[in-house]
Amino acid sequence: MTDLTYDTLLQAKNAVVKECHEYQAQLEKLRVAINKHRSQRGDDRCYLDDQELYAAAGFEPAVTTLPAKCEFLASCERFWEQRQDPTCKNQVSGMTIAQLQELVYAYPPSTYAPEGQTYKQLAELQRAQIDQLHDALDRQQKDLEELQEENHKLRVANELLHKTLVEELK
Repeated sequence: MTDLTYDTLLQAKNAVVKECHEYQAQLEKLRVAINKHRSQRGDDRCYLDDQELYAAAGFEPAVTTLPAKCEFLASCERFWEQRQDPTCKNQVSGMTIAQLQELVYAYPPSTYAPEGQTYKQLAELQRAQIDQLHDALDRQQKDLEELQEENHKLRVANELLHKTLVEELK
């Protein structure tokens, strides 16, 4: 007979089940955070939304320094102008977010961009961070599947051990 006792297998099984539940909770937390971030568009987004997403994935908070007040207020004014009636003569009225992004990318680097990065470089950096979040989510899903498989093996071993013990007791 093997060195594994029923209690040892039961403890191992319980530990694996607990770990599976922890991974499932973490996976669900990441899914909720990513879905919330993904569903926000345009000015629904806030730097705090990014921070929540990074925190859910265990990343450090990102730098969120605002531009100079005059630049910031100029952006607010452009936003207000863009929200006017699309039939007005304003050049940017009625543009899609993608069109506005291309327009913004044409501007020189912002005063709040680290190391003189352009808006496009910042957007690419954010896109890379989101890709990292997706990769982390995929790895956790794989880990969860492996744990579930291990849990299944432990259940089978537990059932076999139980049958063996019952037979020995007869």
